[in-house]
Amino acid sequence: MARAGWAAAQFLRERLAHAEAGAAAQPVWIVVGPGNNGGDALVMATELHRTGVPEPRGKFVRAASERLACAH
Repeated sequence: MARAGWAAAQFLRERLAHAEAGAAAQPVWIVVGPGNNGGDALVMATELHRTGVPEPRGKFVRAASERLACAH
């Protein structure tokens, strides 16, 4: 799980490094379902956050988080 999440984060960071300046500064959304790869995505999100990749913020994020919390 840790290796897979780290590798996915590294892959995305490499793509962002080659993106246009405006695209690289955009927030990254990681959407995870209830399957077994959720841990990989959590590691990926943590690694991206640790290295300064912007994360989404705002009303939509809060609403989505609240809906997901109610679904479980």
